[in-house]
Amino acid sequence: MFRSIDIQNFRCFKQFKMSDLSRINVITGKNNVGKTSLLEALFLHAGYYNPDLVLRLNTWRGLESFALEPEALWGWLFHNHETEADIHISTESTENKRADVCIALREPEVSTIGQGDLSGIGNSSGDFASATSGQTKRLICSYSLDGEVKGVSESWIQGSEIKTSKGKEYGPDASFVNSRTIGGKRYAQRLSKLNEFGRGNEVVEPGKVLEPRIQSLEILVQGEAIIAADIGLKRKIPVSYMGEGVSKILSIILSILSYPNGYVLIDEIENGFHYSVLEKVWKTIAKASRQSNTQVFATTHSKECIEAAYVAFGETGEEDYGVQRLEGEDEQTRAVRLDRETFETTVEAGLEIR
Repeated sequence: MFRSIDIQNFRCFKQFKMSDLSRINVITGKNNVGKTSLLEALFLHAGYYNPDLVLRLNTWRGLESFALEPEALWGWLFHNHETEADIHISTESTENKRADVCIALREPEVSTIGQGDLSGIGNSSGDFASATSGQTKRLICSYSLDGEVKGVSESWIQGSEIKTSKGKEYGPDASFVNSRTIGGKRYAQRLSKLNEFGRGNEVVEPGKVLEPRIQSLEILVQGEAIIAADIGLKRKIPVSYMGEGVSKILSIILSILSYPNGYVLIDEIENGFHYSVLEKVWKTIAKASRQSNTQVFATTHSKECIEAAYVAFGETGEEDYGVQRLEGEDEQTRAVRLDRETFETTVEAGLEIR
């Protein structure tokens, strides 16, 4: 697990550090202070080897069409679009291992393409606008562990296509859960893997938090694999038809159980959940996190959600959690950690904690 994270020159962060991390980390703060950017940084740290992740982050933010130019595709990863300065996303683990991901937009004098798998993301799907060829800047992502480079991935533009060279997978895996990623075949595959080891029922109880009638979960193939629930009717119902909340809790728990010793990133965790079930949601997440030794980072700006976490963790005796509030001023963002005692005092006094 991570003990701390340092971020330089990424999105809204010129220089940022968050320390004293816990197994469950509740991230609060005002709008546009960097909560989602923090999760994105952690996601890129885990998936540096996959160059497609950068474009995936853009689509999650609603940017699905770009000019096929390096600055347009990758420039907004960098703080204030200052691509001359490299991005660094560094973590220190509880085992005192320091891992650093460096992201640079460069025009290399000598090609550094490795032996990774090459793939093209063309513009035939309409997701990317056409452009002229001749662009040579490359997005280079490198992963270092205790100062030793372990792998490099690259992206570059060739004609009207984006070419990529994948790096070697290294470090803990991560899953990103938000309103654009819940449900779908990815989660059906995760349930299938759990079923393979006789663990599929571990997801049923969490589903009952929002829909008590769920008796079992199965995988159906209707064009593509989907998860369907047996709620005692004649036909099983795709969970996507049961509301965002059901899909979301199942996606969260499937992610936690599928990434033991990794970490799960949940953006705006309160979305899709009625306030009355938030305590049960937190209890369910805490139980799965302990079971899989999975670190959780969840953002929220809901006071009800934060107070529900306080009650849930208090009732279950959960101690390995922390609340980190992001505060920004003059382009500087800092993380203020609320220890258990301060957190409890703040909630009980009804003071502002978001």
